[in-house]
Amino acid sequence: MNRKEISFWEQSAFLKPADFLVIGSGIVGLSAAIDLKTQRPGNRIVVVDRDALGFGGTTRNAGFACFGSPSEVLSDLQSMTENEVLELLTMRWEGLRLLRKNIGDNELGYSPCGSIELFTSQDQEVYENCMHQLPYLNELLKPITGTPPFRATANLDTFNFQGFKAGIDNTQEGSIDTGKMAYSLRAKALRIGVEIFNGIEVKSINSHGTNCTVELQYGELKANQVLVCTNGFTKQLLPKTDVQPARNKVLLTSEIPTLNWDKTFHFNEGYFYFRNVGKRILIGGGRHLDETWETSTAAVPPNVTEALQNLLSDKILPNTHYDIDFEWTGYLGIGRQRKIELSSPLPNVHLAVRMGGMGVAIGSYVGQQVAQSALDHF
Repeated sequence: MNRKEISFWEQSAFLKPADFLVIGSGIVGLSAAIDLKTQRPGNRIVVVDRDALGFGGTTRNAGFACFGSPSEVLSDLQSMTENEVLELLTMRWEGLRLLRKNIGDNELGYSPCGSIELFTSQDQEVYENCMHQLPYLNELLKPITGTPPFRATANLDTFNFQGFKAGIDNTQEGSIDTGKMAYSLRAKALRIGVEIFNGIEVKSINSHGTNCTVELQYGELKANQVLVCTNGFTKQLLPKTDVQPARNKVLLTSEIPTLNWDKTFHFNEGYFYFRNVGKRILIGGGRHLDETWETSTAAVPPNVTEALQNLLSDKILPNTHYDIDFEWTGYLGIGRQRKIELSSPLPNVHLAVRMGGMGVAIGSYVGQQVAQSALDHF
């Protein structure tokens, strides 16, 4: 839009200079904005997002308050040092603590239900390795969680699954209500004076050394500091960033009257996951089945949806009638590195991306960190 088409009122009320401009209204962006406003109540903190409801990871995640299953942690230890894995797990744990503190368990819909990593007979070798390494993993995580988190699952029979032969409990994980979380974060930000404008796309970021000009679809907005919290979509603004969008398919069943458990589950190193949402079952994942789809905008391949449906019908809900009431695609940010990217690629521009599918766990912590970086340069 040509600047001359912007009214004087729009310019003076909405597009006046900001002290801090946050791009992205997800967990990271809103957590950063809340932290900034809390520390600098007199400053103008503005959040912009191109989508009306979010559309990214925050409003489309599966609601797992998790930090890592045994096989996932062991897999990370194959490609990362022990210190790097510990740093990542600490950030996830601290992020969950901050999220619960910032919003409150009731507003978050938090349930300390625990999780179980499941194994089939084909996973026997993986299961045995996990059990062999369990004392080491518990010792590794105990300084973070305060108590050994992992133990062998005593009995899977109560869930009436078919085909899962063994499990490992994580007593320190839980679930949240994703919708309540996103709504409550936004409500808190607005309540303390953060300005949030959804449905406004950012076209470009121009750093001038002492401040920045951000080109929006409705004109320009000048800001002293810009925080980019768009995770998997960041390349559209900063093409050199090592992050790209990855996608997971999510299905939610109709209500199942006989469902009587409250628990979260991981399977296949976390590439599949499911949980109850009241009397419904939510299942998601499968991005590893087709790497060309994982990072593209193409339609969901039939084999991904089929794999989720087969897991539901064959293993999770055998001999049970249900319908699929909802299905959607969730977005996350991945890169060549498993580490979160917290950097300043341009003067007064601060980046907080590459959550790696752990945005619920790590987002509040990362938001706090990027807010502090912006404050240090203000």
